[in-house]
Amino acid sequence: MIVFATFSNNGGMKRVTETTLIHINHPQVISILFSSQKPELDKPHLHWIEWKNSRESYNKKGIKEIASKVAEVLSSYREITWVVGDNFTLPYFNLYGVKIVYDIHSLSLPLHHELEKNKKYLRLDELTKFPMSNVIRLDKAIYCRHEFSWLKKSSAYICNSSNTENYLLTYYAKACADKKKFIVPVTSEITKKKTKYLQKDYPFYIFSRWHPVKGYHLVLFDSWAPLSLTIRGCSKSAFLEESFGKLSKNNISFLKWSDDNSNLVKELQSSEVVIFPAIYEPYGLALQEAMSLGCLCVAHKNNSGHEEQLIDGENGFLIDMERPDYQKRLFEIYYLDEVEKNRIRNNAINTRKPTIKDRAVKLNKVFDWLNEN
Repeated sequence: MIVFATFSNNGGMKRVTETTLIHINHPQVISILFSSQKPELDKPHLHWIEWKNSRESYNKKGIKEIASKVAEVLSSYREITWVVGDNFTLPYFNLYGVKIVYDIHSLSLPLHHELEKNKKYLRLDELTKFPMSNVIRLDKAIYCRHEFSWLKKSSAYICNSSNTENYLLTYYAKACADKKKFIVPVTSEITKKKTKYLQKDYPFYIFSRWHPVKGYHLVLFDSWAPLSLTIRGCSKSAFLEESFGKLSKNNISFLKWSDDNSNLVKELQSSEVVIFPAIYEPYGLALQEAMSLGCLCVAHKNNSGHEEQLIDGENGFLIDMERPDYQKRLFEIYYLDEVEKNRIRNNAINTRKPTIKDRAVKLNKVFDWLNEN
């Protein structure tokens, strides 16, 4: 039997996980979902284990407690031969003789390389309660400390894009150069929504979790007048009280994170320009979703996953947001002729994107290979 271990917290990972589990029906696969909320999905061989993405889940006590729940789930199955998981889930599987497939969502070395290369993100300390250097240090210590050891132990890898496969070979060649690699695309159900909102309530819009790698330091210190920038996904609790006055003067406003996909779809289609300022993206599910909805998308030119999807001037725009004049280019895009905007939006919709069926087919091929090996 093969164990497919995955987690669901919020944002893009939640959307990917939920749609993936719906379509996995391989007879040799047991799915284990780690999440804070019990999923509505009820199907054979799918098990839920309550889990929080926090420090307590990765100390010795937390790992032991969750591993005991995993052992209880697996006790009713015959021999387990493979576990497919990542550095979030693999610590809970301490099964003798089991082979491992590392399912890669993001990689810490290229991520932290980008952060070390340019520490402008530390300027966010002017606005937030918690120093960004602490966020990065905790990120490394808690979530990334197991990464290399699990990559080394793994017999094969699932990459979510060609870009991720290249990072794997560039940064981790000693651990994985000669091992089997599968490319399995990510996608979500949000791409099926077709309702159109013609009124553009948001001149510029960003939706992303709060993390230095998401490039917020590139946009939060500029004035967006006479237009406005709306950001969905940043908790106000992270900011100093006085920061809101500064940001408001710059025509920047915040909306808290929401798991309501229909609300997100409405906001995306009510936005004139959707911006992706991240300095590192393995692939970029959010960009894929926005393009599928016909959004006019602009991404930071960062030599990562966004550049697998966008062709500058054809189905969106790639600009170097490190340049001091980047905002001038954004305003030029905003004021483009409507005919040109609609051409690019239609190209974005028609750009070939992986479907849920594509993902399920490729995952089942991975499981077939594991079953044969």
